[in-house]
Amino acid sequence: MKKILAILTAALLTAAFAGCSNAAKESTAPTQSTTQAQTAAPTQAQTAALTQAETTTAVTTTAAATITEDEAKGIAVADAGFTLNQVNFTSVHSDFDDGMAVYEIEFTKDNQEYDYTIDAVSGAILEKETDSAIDD
Repeated sequence: MKKILAILTAALLTAAFAGCSNAAKESTAPTQSTTQAQTAAPTQAQTAALTQAETTTAVTTTAAATITEDEAKGIAVADAGFTLNQVNFTSVHSDFDDGMAVYEIEFTKDNQEYDYTIDAVSGAILEKETDSAIDD
Protein backbone atom coordinates (compact mmCIF):
# COMPACT_ATOMS: atom_id res chain seq x y z
CA MET A 1 0.00 0.00 0.00
CA LYS A 2 2.84 2.32 0.77
CA LYS A 3 4.27 1.59 -2.70
CA ILE A 4 0.99 2.47 -4.38
CA LEU A 5 0.71 5.66 -2.33
CA ALA A 6 4.29 6.58 -3.23
CA ILE A 7 3.65 5.90 -6.94
CA LEU A 8 0.44 7.92 -6.90
CA THR A 9 2.18 10.76 -5.09
CA ALA A 10 5.03 10.67 -7.57
CA ALA A 11 2.58 10.63 -10.49
CA LEU A 12 0.60 13.49 -8.97
CA LEU A 13 3.73 15.54 -8.39
CA THR A 14 4.96 14.82 -11.92
CA ALA A 15 1.63 15.94 -13.35
CA ALA A 16 1.68 19.04 -11.16
CA PHE A 17 5.19 19.95 -12.25
CA ALA A 18 4.34 19.23 -15.87
CA GLY A 19 1.36 21.60 -15.60
CA CYS A 20 3.59 24.26 -14.09
CA SER A 21 6.03 23.76 -16.90
CA ASN A 22 3.26 24.29 -19.51
CA ALA A 23 2.00 27.31 -17.58
CA ALA A 24 5.51 28.70 -17.65
CA LYS A 25 5.69 28.12 -21.42
CA GLU A 26 2.28 29.73 -21.89
CA SER A 27 3.30 32.75 -19.84
CA THR A 28 6.52 32.94 -21.85
CA ALA A 29 4.65 33.11 -25.15
CA PRO A 30 2.77 36.35 -24.33
CA THR A 31 5.97 37.78 -22.94
CA GLN A 32 7.68 37.01 -26.23
CA SER A 33 4.80 38.61 -28.14
CA THR A 34 4.97 41.63 -25.88
CA THR A 35 8.71 41.74 -26.37
CA GLN A 36 8.25 41.61 -30.15
CA ALA A 37 5.63 44.39 -29.95
CA GLN A 38 7.91 46.42 -27.73
CA THR A 39 10.75 45.83 -30.16
CA ALA A 40 8.55 46.99 -33.07
CA ALA A 41 7.54 50.19 -31.27
CA PRO A 42 11.10 51.52 -30.91
CA THR A 43 11.69 50.74 -34.58
CA GLN A 44 8.76 52.97 -35.50
CA ALA A 45 10.04 55.64 -33.12
CA GLN A 46 13.51 55.31 -34.61
CA THR A 47 12.03 55.69 -38.08
CA ALA A 48 10.21 58.85 -37.00
CA ALA A 49 13.39 60.17 -35.40
CA LEU A 50 15.37 59.40 -38.55
CA THR A 51 12.78 61.20 -40.68
CA GLN A 52 12.95 64.21 -38.36
CA ALA A 53 16.76 64.13 -38.47
CA GLU A 54 16.69 64.02 -42.28
CA THR A 55 14.28 66.96 -42.35
CA THR A 56 16.45 68.91 -39.94
CA THR A 57 19.51 68.15 -42.08
CA ALA A 58 17.68 69.30 -45.20
CA VAL A 59 16.61 72.54 -43.53
CA THR A 60 20.10 73.11 -42.15
CA THR A 61 21.65 72.44 -45.55
CA THR A 62 19.25 74.87 -47.22
CA ALA A 63 19.88 77.49 -44.56
CA ALA A 64 23.65 77.03 -44.95
CA ALA A 65 23.35 77.65 -48.70
CA THR A 66 21.85 81.13 -48.24
CA ILE A 67 23.89 84.30 -48.34
CA THR A 68 23.99 86.78 -45.49
CA GLU A 69 22.52 90.26 -45.53
CA ASP A 70 26.06 91.72 -45.58
CA GLU A 71 26.95 89.57 -48.59
CA ALA A 72 23.81 90.76 -50.39
CA LYS A 73 24.74 94.39 -49.65
CA GLY A 74 28.24 93.76 -51.00
CA ILE A 75 26.88 92.21 -54.20
CA ALA A 76 24.58 95.17 -54.87
CA VAL A 77 27.17 97.82 -54.08
CA ALA A 78 29.87 96.11 -56.15
CA ASP A 79 27.48 95.84 -59.11
CA ALA A 80 26.87 99.59 -58.89
CA GLY A 81 30.63 100.14 -58.92
CA PHE A 82 31.10 101.30 -55.32
CA THR A 83 32.45 100.03 -52.03
CA LEU A 84 30.37 99.62 -48.86
CA ASN A 85 31.84 102.72 -47.20
CA GLN A 86 30.99 104.92 -50.22
CA VAL A 87 27.20 104.47 -50.04
CA ASN A 88 24.40 105.26 -47.60
CA PHE A 89 21.98 102.36 -47.09
CA THR A 90 18.37 103.53 -46.78
CA SER A 91 16.68 100.10 -46.58
CA VAL A 92 17.90 96.53 -46.26
CA HIS A 93 15.54 93.66 -45.48
CA SER A 94 14.79 90.07 -46.36
CA ASP A 95 11.54 89.23 -48.11
CA PHE A 96 9.82 86.62 -50.26
CA ASP A 97 9.22 87.44 -53.92
CA ASP A 98 7.09 84.87 -55.79
CA GLY A 99 7.91 82.32 -53.07
CA MET A 100 11.65 82.91 -53.36
CA ALA A 101 13.77 84.28 -50.49
CA VAL A 102 15.32 87.61 -51.50
CA TYR A 103 17.04 90.65 -50.05
CA GLU A 104 15.68 94.07 -50.93
CA ILE A 105 18.62 96.50 -50.86
CA GLU A 106 18.27 100.28 -51.27
CA PHE A 107 21.12 102.77 -51.02
CA THR A 108 22.08 106.22 -52.23
CA LYS A 109 25.26 107.71 -53.65
CA ASP A 110 25.74 111.17 -55.20
CA ASN A 111 22.01 111.97 -55.41
CA GLN A 112 21.23 108.63 -57.04
CA GLU A 113 19.04 105.97 -55.46
CA TYR A 114 19.84 102.33 -56.19
CA ASP A 115 17.31 99.52 -55.65
CA TYR A 116 18.40 95.87 -55.84
CA THR A 117 16.65 92.56 -55.39
CA ILE A 118 19.16 89.82 -54.61
CA ASP A 119 18.38 86.08 -54.53
CA ALA A 120 19.00 85.08 -50.90
CA VAL A 121 20.17 81.58 -51.87
CA SER A 122 22.39 82.10 -54.90
CA GLY A 123 23.29 85.77 -54.57
CA ALA A 124 22.13 86.48 -58.12
CA ILE A 125 20.86 89.95 -58.93
CA LEU A 126 17.20 89.52 -59.85
CA GLU A 127 16.29 93.19 -60.32
CA LYS A 128 18.06 96.52 -60.20
CA GLU A 129 16.91 100.06 -60.71
CA THR A 130 18.49 103.50 -60.46
CA ASP A 131 16.56 106.71 -59.86
CA SER A 132 17.40 110.25 -58.98
CA ALA A 133 17.32 110.77 -55.23
CA ILE A 134 16.31 114.41 -55.70
CA ASP A 135 12.53 114.97 -55.68
CA ASP A 136 11.33 116.92 -58.72
